[in-house]
Amino acid sequence: MKKSEYKKLIEVQLQKEQEDYQRHLDIRAFLIKTNFALPNKRTLKKELGEDAEYKLDGSSLRKIWYKGVDHLIGWTGSEMNLSNFDRADSCHGEGAKKRAGQLNVILGNDKRLNDMVKVFNDLEKAMNAIKNAIDVIDDDEFDSYHNPIYYEILEKMGINSRTISNIKYEK
Repeated sequence: MKKSEYKKLIEVQLQKEQEDYQRHLDIRAFLIKTNFALPNKRTLKKELGEDAEYKLDGSSLRKIWYKGVDHLIGWTGSEMNLSNFDRADSCHGEGAKKRAGQLNVILGNDKRLNDMVKVFNDLEKAMNAIKNAIDVIDDDEFDSYHNPIYYEILEKMGINSRTISNIKYEK
């Protein structure tokens, strides 16, 4: 892939992480405003919009569905408070903030971006070479069915035969 394609992937993911974090902050503000009372349907829709809903998942997980994403707000039997919410929704809260920061570091550092582009392009070339070698093994009948030492060869190379099977069937 070209550097511009990697940048676009980063920018798209960065936008997702920022939106994720903003949803977390919106729900956080809502919970603070309602003093962490269990949300009722009317208040939830008034404050967060018509698509928002409260869910009890299974018997213990409390969630708020908001803008297409489930946000864990707590557990049945646990106190509803700010630290419990931040811990429960950490993937969308601090996790999203941290991931956005990591993406900004890559975008803001041309050397880091170039290094990433190089290593993933090298990986793509290597994977293509492996896939081609697997095709030759199959086409020339060097596979386990036709070659009694197939597994021993892979073992000497430190390769698990399942790895070969996974790569073979991913094509």
